Amino acid sequence: MKERRSTNRPSYSTFETNQANLALTRDGYQRKPAGAPGRLRREVGLVSAVGLLVGMSIGSGIFTTPGIVFKNSGSAGVALLIWLLAGVISILGGLCYTEMAALLPAAGGSYAYVTAGSKAMGRYGDIVPFMHGWSMLMMADPMNAAFQGITFASYALSPLYGDCSQPYAVKVLVALTFTALGTALNCFSVKTSASVQNVLSALKCLVLVSIIITGSVWLFKGNYIIFLVLSYGHRCSEYKTTLLFLTDIYRCNQMQHVTYIAEEISNPTRTIPLALTSGILIVSLINILSNLAYFVVLDAGTVAKSEAIAVSFAAVTWGTAAASCFPVIVAISAFGNLCGGFFSSSRLILAAARQGQMPSVFSLVTVKSSVPLTSVLLRGFLSLVYTFAGSVSFIINGLSFVVALNETLTMICFLVLRYSMKDAPRPFRVPTALPVFYLVILILLVVIPLTSPSGYMQYVVVVVGYLVGVLCYVLFIRFDATFPGAEAISINIQKCFMCVPCLNELELMLKERL
Repeated sequence: MKERRSTNRPSYSTFETNQANLALTRDGYQRKPAGAPGRLRREVGLVSAVGLLVGMSIGSGIFTTPGIVFKNSGSAGVALLIWLLAGVISILGGLCYTEMAALLPAAGGSYAYVTAGSKAMGRYGDIVPFMHGWSMLMMADPMNAAFQGITFASYALSPLYGDCSQPYAVKVLVALTFTALGTALNCFSVKTSASVQNVLSALKCLVLVSIIITGSVWLFKGNYIIFLVLSYGHRCSEYKTTLLFLTDIYRCNQMQHVTYIAEEISNPTRTIPLALTSGILIVSLINILSNLAYFVVLDAGTVAKSEAIAVSFAAVTWGTAAASCFPVIVAISAFGNLCGGFFSSSRLILAAARQGQMPSVFSLVTVKSSVPLTSVLLRGFLSLVYTFAGSVSFIINGLSFVVALNETLTMICFLVLRYSMKDAPRPFRVPTALPVFYLVILILLVVIPLTSPSGYMQYVVVVVGYLVGVLCYVLFIRFDATFPGAEAISINIQKCFMCVPCLNELELMLKERL
């Protein structure tokens, strides 16, 4: 199939021609035995980009967590305000990401922007993107995949076990099986990955639109609770409110997954801004209207006690038969998030490997379909490891904290790029006050949860993870340590899977624009 190219794609002339004879290894660019490096194909259009964002943002949470948010916030008004503010903050962040993605439409998203921003720090600036990539690749991203896998298993098994406790071994086995399936589905081609994500995203949206329509009909019939005065009778602490806000922003704030695949999006300077803005608006609108529908139909006690609010909603409005189907729907929704993560996050691994901050074997793409196969397989392996963690709440709290830290770092680099690349053409530009405001919010959301008198263990684990990252940086980047036989393994993998090193387009872009 002929590769689609953007009409406004820059020409890299002589530099690109020279790059065709080089291969990126962990030590830098070295002469390659034969052949030219592969490239990621721009085969993802606007619909698929929006589908990825919507599918990753609308997960199992909207079917389950509104009751938890209501119970801890103390009233429907505060709960709705949390969802509304999460949507607004996500829109602000999305606009900032739109500018960066249009400026540098390279694989890896935030990693690419942090890499570009760290160039101003000189030789030792490479520790910044290394730690960003480390925290995402070794902590946040596999934590997210494990969370989705465990969530899928819990809801997939609920029709079999009912109110009985699900055996831990069975739950983990199901999670491992479908994590492996999600890995396999993303090993074929970009079009296959995008098609699977589009179908699953459409299914989720169809169910949520049905909930919204049902709530509207219920409202106009007069059979409704006055949701704005719904209360659960206790005051929410600042810590709980902040943690809920942080978690909701994480769930809504999935725009980075579109930027991860920026190098595979056709006409990126047009498609990425449209996909980010429209996708975030769709997600925010669906989240708020779905919560309103829940509050219109259900009373305060039911909302607060329900661990699966969509099931309670369906039982009241559609009957017990429809309610019994919802665990399967939630499981499918979680599986959609799982598959979407393999599609997008594997490109972050590829980007880090192309920069020499991961073993070069993970910078390979298949000759036939340009899929970063080794990166997808690594992401699958790490996800399987984290699945054994057990505690979902532990995973999600640690995950949200790491994501907020990385968002903060990305916004700092955004402001650095405003100075270091001030003359580079920007197809989309936001006022400087907007990223500054977004940065202040992110800093607050990182600091306030740390003031809690309890629940520090997940943060201790995160700090230990960062310290291990620093140790790996010193050993493998500064002192250039290598594993025996690494080069032979890389060559054999290339032969077995028909892979070639992927051209480092980020460096090409920076060479032209810095």
